[in-house]
Amino acid sequence: DGSHAIIDFKTSRVDKYLSKYARQLQAYAYALENPSDNSELDKLDIAQMGLVVYEPGRFTSVRDTASLSGSLSYVPIERDDSKFETFLNQVGDLLGQPAAPEVVVRQRKFDACPYCTYVANAGALSGAT
Repeated sequence: DGSHAIIDFKTSRVDKYLSKYARQLQAYAYALENPSDNSELDKLDIAQMGLVVYEPGRFTSVRDTASLSGSLSYVPIERDDSKFETFLNQVGDLLGQPAAPEVVVRQRKFDACPYCTYVANAGALSGAT
């Protein structure tokens, strides 16, 4: 019927990141369905999106041979063009600002992440506010 599918391969559990992966596939679909006017690519009709997920479960090795076994599944991803368009508009609004918005790093002793601490300290050292 001339339609296409976007299938992405992931090697991990996807439950936690499913919304991010869905947005990633949505971006691929948008790009393929809306090539630039000067592109040599033809516009494609994306009818399906999904993830092929390999979840490693067991690693074995004997001498110079190793194997990894696990489960393999397919996760269909539903399209939500309206939600993705809202996201694109938010990104456009952010990028259209005259300056980057101020980042506020909130830390509590029991949940401060090392990266957040690094960013906060780097800003203090460079004189950034």
